[in-house]
Amino acid sequence: MIVGLLHDPEPYDVSNLQHTDAEKDVEKLCESRNSMEPDELQGGMGDIFVKLSLVGKQPSKSGHSELKNIYGEPLHKCK
Repeated sequence: MIVGLLHDPEPYDVSNLQHTDAEKDVEKLCESRNSMEPDELQGGMGDIFVKLSLVGKQPSKSGHSELKNIYGEPLHKCK
């Protein structure tokens, strides 16, 4: 939203090769990122939301191995 407010966006045009190439690049990045395990994610607000959504859940075969705090230490239960 901030980018849209602070920059003059150009409407998407399917006949513009720069737009369609950029869309394909973004799709590849999204596919790569969405297929990562939560512990592999590094950087970005999305990582915070993914890891926050897993707090309190038990690890599974396909889930996270062990969530860590911002210092890289294991999480502890709040008292």
